[in-house]
Amino acid sequence: MDRLVPSGIGITPSWIDDMGTFNNLPRPSTEVEEAVFQDIFRAHSPEFLEFRQIQLPNEENEGIKDVHIFYFSDTAIAMVHPEGKHGTRYFRIGCHHQWRQMTKNELRERSVVFGRCIHASVCSKCGSENVVDSSD
Repeated sequence: MDRLVPSGIGITPSWIDDMGTFNNLPRPSTEVEEAVFQDIFRAHSPEFLEFRQIQLPNEENEGIKDVHIFYFSDTAIAMVHPEGKHGTRYFRIGCHHQWRQMTKNELRERSVVFGRCIHASVCSKCGSENVVDSSD
């Protein structure tokens, strides 16, 4: 994954449309249940962590909220910390991938050496790629 730099100063991953600013979330972002946050953390470690103070869309009168954004290889989760009447809220950032297995021709086009232990997928929505060699 390319190195992320806060608030759109650096590279924007293919699965994020807009990195946003210090005062809003990257787009697209969708509110999710805590279970989604837990499932991602159970299987992956974040590669980058960012802190922002944001206003949520349609909640401008609710003030500024502290948020930690955990970036993974192909998704991000924002944890909006409690303030006032709301508890902790979670937002999935970026594409909600729809993975499909790459064909041998696609692997050749991308110069991926394929064999029995290569698992290669591409998102049909954003084009993000995931190639894993599961050999020992």
